[in-house]
Amino acid sequence: MHTLTQFAATLCSMALLLSFALTTPVKGQPIPEGVSAADAATPEAAQVLTAVDALFDAMRNRDGDAARAVLHPDARMTVVRADADTALPDVQTTDGFVDALESGDTPWNEPYFDPEVRIDGDLAHVWMFFQFYEGDTFSHCGSNSIQLLHDSNVWRITFIAYTHRTTDCRRE
Repeated sequence: MHTLTQFAATLCSMALLLSFALTTPVKGQPIPEGVSAADAATPEAAQVLTAVDALFDAMRNRDGDAARAVLHPDARMTVVRADADTALPDVQTTDGFVDALESGDTPWNEPYFDPEVRIDGDLAHVWMFFQFYEGDTFSHCGSNSIQLLHDSNVWRITFIAYTHRTTDCRRE
């Protein structure tokens, strides 16, 4: 009977380890491809995701001018951290984000998955799961909630709120 209990405990341990391996990216693993505007279901959704892709390209290239081109001048970014000591999220302005972006040279890679795009006239909303890498080193994952306005024939990002966690992050 003792052997059966040990066997069951071993199976439970293996299941837990397998679960962890399937949900947590490993440092140095290849950055997943994610999706892009090319994968959008409609031409309108593709236009919205093109603006999102432009921001992520600017992040990858650490290009503040390219980021400013797609961000509304009064855009805000809010992060809700899973491990925060306070319920109040961090809020950042466009200038604060661009300053941080330009302060380094390691690419910020943010592949995203399963984007849901909703459009009503000149207002669009994108919800997506993402993984964030500094260079090729995994940092965190979460969900982006991105609002855009159609302004002078281009979509501009006005607000990004996102969650920030380090568990349940594997998605390819």
